[in-house]
Amino acid sequence: MPIFFVELLLPIIIIIILPFIAIPQFINVQNKAKSSAARNIVMNIAKECLEALSKKDLAYTFSDVELPGYKLFPLDGNCKGDENNLIKAKSENTKKYPTYSFNIETREKKCSHDGPNAELNYCSAKRNGEW
Repeated sequence: MPIFFVELLLPIIIIIILPFIAIPQFINVQNKAKSSAARNIVMNIAKECLEALSKKDLAYTFSDVELPGYKLFPLDGNCKGDENNLIKAKSENTKKYPTYSFNIETREKKCSHDGPNAELNYCSAKRNGEW
């Protein structure tokens, strides 16, 4: 009888412990996917704007993209960027998701966040990180 009890108890323990391992990993994958989407959108907008500016199309604007957890700047879609020449995906929760920016003049890609570690979802540092 005790052997049967151990054989029954072991799978139950594994089934109870497994979600505690799998769920945090799944959440981390979701966070990285959201950050990757923001980073890719900023890069695609920057490429699109650089091409338009190289053709001397100074009136070209990018369209607003629905990006949950992020807000795109400049709000008017100006390809010259904001007052600092930045095209930016600003995170609404900088503890979970970095803010990504691209400088149209210098072509620098920078990021920042308020996460627990120096690196967060492809952003190399809390301030002036690279992506």
